[in-house]
Amino acid sequence: MPTTPTTPAFTLRGWGLCNYIPNLYVWFDVPDVTAAIAPRPLLCNNEIGRGGVGLEPLRTNFTRVQRVYDALGAGDRCELYAFPAPYHVFSGERAYPWLAQWL
Repeated sequence: MPTTPTTPAFTLRGWGLCNYIPNLYVWFDVPDVTAAIAPRPLLCNNEIGRGGVGLEPLRTNFTRVQRVYDALGAGDRCELYAFPAPYHVFSGERAYPWLAQWL
């Protein structure tokens, strides 16, 4: 069945169209795919506000990723940085120091 922006992947899981791959949600959700890079360093740099995912769905999904990192003994390599923004934007406030630490 073809999926559309009104299917559960969009309405129940708290992620926007930019994170959507057709029918991927049948097998995996965004945290599952994100956790696949563990134990490599990961910074989830997300805006919250009008253009971004709400803070609670973001924390819920990040917790799933964090559990994988913790299980691999790499909890210190996984970080969430959520910042207020009126629209989809990149913030270097935490990203640049994080990159300097891990690169």
